[in-house]
Amino acid sequence: QGRVAGILLGIWHGVISPVTLLVSFISPGMQMYEVHNDGSPYNLGFLIGVAIVFLFLGVFAGSRRR
Repeated sequence: QGRVAGILLGIWHGVISPVTLLVSFISPGMQMYEVHNDGSPYNLGFLIGVAIVFLFLGVFAGSRRR
């Protein structure tokens, strides 16, 4: 359809990547990375999204230890 995923969809896909990874084991049609993307901006967004997940998990785990 001529649409490509940009940085915002990259961030979203990075944030939901843990869930899509688990679902992809059950449903082979599910992909965790959009192949129709605009290159570097999408990759940067994906990494930012994954970093947000790890940052959130780190803050959550750190607050539970105290």
